[in-house]
Amino acid sequence: MRKEKMNIFKLKKNNPEQVIVQKCYLATHPIDKFFGLMGEDTLFSEEGLLIEKCNSIHMWFMKCALDILFLKKIDQKSWQVLSIHENVKPWKMLPLSHLKADDTLEVNTGFINKNGIQHGDLLCTE
Repeated sequence: MRKEKMNIFKLKKNNPEQVIVQKCYLATHPIDKFFGLMGEDTLFSEEGLLIEKCNSIHMWFMKCALDILFLKKIDQKSWQVLSIHENVKPWKMLPLSHLKADDTLEVNTGFINKNGIQHGDLLCTE
């Protein structure tokens, strides 16, 4: 992941007071979207990767399990959770997708449970 070339923002759940991702990296460039977190040994607990205009991912060449959220974009600063996938293992052969999703959020395993994320939750930036 080319962190130095990505925009970074904080991601919040349902209200402006509950920050759930301290450093959310935005993947907009085709290279960043293609490689995503491939080859990364770990993702820090306060980090996440939001892949813009992405409704399907795979886990090939991954080194760690992830929690995956497929999101519907409401406006420039907010999304609704359409589906969640917990503890998706590296090298999962079948792609994960949600055809109605606009963007995809990749975070550490345990993130969904820790933050009580549910289908329909609203997420927003600062």
